[in-house]
Amino acid sequence: MITSKQFLYASFLIAFGALSLQAWAYDLNKDWRIHGFLAQAAIYTDDNNYFGPSDDDISTEFFEAGLALNGSLFSDSLRFSTQLLARDAGANDDGSPSFDYTFLSYDIVNNAQWRTGLRLGRIPSQMGLYNATRDVPFTRPGILLPQSIYGETVRNSRFAHDGLQWYGTWNFDLDRIIWRLDYYRPLSDGSETDDIFLVPLPGDIDSEDSWMAQVIYEWDGGTGKIGLTYELWKNTYQLTGYDLFEFANSFQYDPAVEALDLPTKLRDQHVPEIIVSLISDELSRTDIPISERIENIDASIPNVDVTALVNSFLPTINLKGDIDIASSLLSAEYNWQQLTFTAEYMVRRIVNKKFETAFLNKTIEQEAYFVQTVYHAANRWDLIIRHDRFYYDKEDLSGQDFRKNLPSMPQHRAFAFDTTLGVSYHHNSRFMGRLEWHHVKGTIWLPINDNPEILLTKKYWNMVALQAAYRF
Repeated sequence: MITSKQFLYASFLIAFGALSLQAWAYDLNKDWRIHGFLAQAAIYTDDNNYFGPSDDDISTEFFEAGLALNGSLFSDSLRFSTQLLARDAGANDDGSPSFDYTFLSYDIVNNAQWRTGLRLGRIPSQMGLYNATRDVPFTRPGILLPQSIYGETVRNSRFAHDGLQWYGTWNFDLDRIIWRLDYYRPLSDGSETDDIFLVPLPGDIDSEDSWMAQVIYEWDGGTGKIGLTYELWKNTYQLTGYDLFEFANSFQYDPAVEALDLPTKLRDQHVPEIIVSLISDELSRTDIPISERIENIDASIPNVDVTALVNSFLPTINLKGDIDIASSLLSAEYNWQQLTFTAEYMVRRIVNKKFETAFLNKTIEQEAYFVQTVYHAANRWDLIIRHDRFYYDKEDLSGQDFRKNLPSMPQHRAFAFDTTLGVSYHHNSRFMGRLEWHHVKGTIWLPINDNPEILLTKKYWNMVALQAAYRF
């Protein structure tokens, strides 16, 4: 029986094939162009799942296909661009087609010395060196980008945003300065929320008006470049109607339980001391997850629903506050003979504020960086080596505090070190094949939706990925 996912793939491939037969890089006329790409990957991991059931198996649930249209409207100064994308990425994405970007560009000035203008619509985000072009496999240095900065598990939320962009380029001799300033409303993909914040997060998150700025200096005709990107991504968070044990079980966060001071509240309501002591002793344990503590409480007194009894004495829990994510990213790239050296360093500051429950008002600084070398061995071959690191909290590099506060999470969820070796073969301008090996310590960018029993994931794991790609 054909599944809905297979039907979507088949429909998209039929349309893709029909268009590619009519034209590769098809010129509709001198002002309009249609182009596209198709990529299928196979992924094997010796432990943990990545984009489907890959643990000691091969997953083919990493598929990308896109059709793009761009051209000028009325004059060369006004241009329109759009792309329809179908992407399957394990449990995070089911392959349903959607518009990846759609925007208008207007050049206010465009001459040999400089160009500046405005873009309006769903615009690719210019975070770092790769984000705005990560949609097409041919414009990435490997199958996967450095996951510390360009996480595939949050791709739909971070690739583009709806808003206004001021862009510009100033050329002088063989050098140039490129800048962009975006004011926008981020896209929200509910399936990626837990991976954005790296822990399960109940309740509702709504993105607010945010902004991003980037400046890049290139020299010697693109031989080298250095850039700085800053983004302030603003969100509001709200949780309503949770009883105490729903709250504790959802957050799996010890400070959340401690801050509620449950024993005092229960004694104020004249709950029998034997029940208060039992609950207090069990909740104060740190050797097992909160969910198991709650199960122990329920099983402690025969024929009594202890959690229901406790909840009858307490009001429901309502939370509301702001979560601001400020990212500063320094980027550098240099081309020397057949080598391309790239490095990026990011500090991401997550600020929780305006919560009535004080323990939630806190700040975490995350740290991420990678160094990468690509060797262009011949016209058809590229070799890549990369080391990539990501820390949930730069003040807790080992993850000990992370594990203490979140016993439902393994300590290795607080970091990831990834060493990557890869090779690319370009058969011609339209066909490409890639093979990559990743040796990983840690699971911070492992998809939660593919690994719902996150405590069972392994600290050390390997991944081998193979991809074939075609474009026209």
